[in-house]
Amino acid sequence: MAPSFSRPLLVRVGLAAAGAWLTGYGVWRLAGVSSPWFLVAALLLPLLPVLVAWRYARAHETRLLHDVASPLRRRFEGQRRTFSELDRRDLVSWIARMLESGLADLDRAEARRAIEWRTLLAVLETASDGVSIASEEGEVRYLSPRARRFWRAPGLSENQVLRTEVLFRNREEVFDSWRQAVETGELLQVEHTADEGRDSLLVIHAPLHFPSSPSEWLTMQRDISEVARIRVIRRDFIGNLSHEIRNALAKIRANAEIATLADTAEDRARYMQRLLSTVQEMNQLQMGLMDLFSIETGLAPIRPVPTRLSEFLPAVFESLQAEALAHDLHFQLGVIPDLTLSLDAPKITRVITNLVQNAIRHTPPGGRIVLEATVGPLPADDPGFSEGLPLHLNTEERQLQLSGEPVAVFHVRDTGPGIPTPLIPRVFERLHQLDDGRNDMGTGLGLSLARHTLRAHGGLIWGQNNQPGPGITFSFGLPLPLPPEPQAVSNARPGTASPTAADAVDS
Repeated sequence: MAPSFSRPLLVRVGLAAAGAWLTGYGVWRLAGVSSPWFLVAALLLPLLPVLVAWRYARAHETRLLHDVASPLRRRFEGQRRTFSELDRRDLVSWIARMLESGLADLDRAEARRAIEWRTLLAVLETASDGVSIASEEGEVRYLSPRARRFWRAPGLSENQVLRTEVLFRNREEVFDSWRQAVETGELLQVEHTADEGRDSLLVIHAPLHFPSSPSEWLTMQRDISEVARIRVIRRDFIGNLSHEIRNALAKIRANAEIATLADTAEDRARYMQRLLSTVQEMNQLQMGLMDLFSIETGLAPIRPVPTRLSEFLPAVFESLQAEALAHDLHFQLGVIPDLTLSLDAPKITRVITNLVQNAIRHTPPGGRIVLEATVGPLPADDPGFSEGLPLHLNTEERQLQLSGEPVAVFHVRDTGPGIPTPLIPRVFERLHQLDDGRNDMGTGLGLSLARHTLRAHGGLIWGQNNQPGPGITFSFGLPLPLPPEPQAVSNARPGTASPTAADAVDS
């Protein structure tokens, strides 16, 4: 099949043929020859250069088609059917088919790329790590929702530009590391820590090598404070345990050596009793550290159940009254609201027991200890309250401190010597005992255990010296239960009253 020609070429050949025929006809008329063969010769001879031009154009266009078909044939070799003789004769149709196939491939590739970009965007939008992209000049081009929430990015209009120094304004060290990465042109991974390792942020700055934007940088951040907290807990646990075991073993060895050298059975018995007391103290310490470790790491989760305070606190009071009387102390149960809380009763019992036993140890004979509970907001405006809070409050503790909402507050008040106000926040740290010359037989874990137990309940503990009067009051607050949501249909049985919000708190 002859190759197809373009319309301009056909027009030019037709015009040339018409001009040749008119020329031959004019020569025949001018010559005046009557022979018809002369007329035929005069008409056909001018067509010879037209035929030569047509043949040359045909060959030239065929070469052009072959030049176009060769790279296409190499491109689609192995993917399409072989280049047959029929295709060689009809190159235009073959080239059209190959171009259509190539365009279809481009459409499919574009569709795949669009799907990949949508998938990548969905991953960035839902990633647990915050992602931001900025130019080398510091102009933020992209900000994932998690990064926007983490950095508290200000809301900007369409004409405003967000810059990295504004984005990272709350963590200047992150901006410094970003600038360092841009200056060096290399990927940078750095861990920024604060608050004695309790607040830790892993940041990665990486260049984006896109042909259209070679000078853009991607920043990913992950809050690894929980990992850092577990790391600090493990380090402190191992350090504290090894330190206390070493001290206890030294005391056991000393008492055992003295007991073996004692001259009388009475002396041996006395030192053996000291040895047994040290072993018991060591066992209590080990149990306390394990309990603290379990609470901090979540291995011993709380199991809250509805508990009525008017029944719970008197039972705790009865269990501790004999110990207070043995130390010649007046132990009093104060006001108790008729309130039902959701709490882990055994763990809160241990918290109150630790607070009362601390008061018993530090209150002189004839003193007074009061256990009571109230309902009301925390005294956030009281300077003594703020000064008596533990160090390094977490987010939940800060929210409860500043919420202003009513909470259930438990108080253990004594008439002992009290604690210097600057030292009160330190007593909630593990194994911390006041160096004030008092004979403290505790392990230094009671208040730390209490603090972490209350933190697991969403509560807060603090200490405050009594004003006026001697002694100190340790208090802790627990959130009140949420009021029940109104229901359209009551499920109460006939003859019974439906619960209302007023039943929750009776002050």
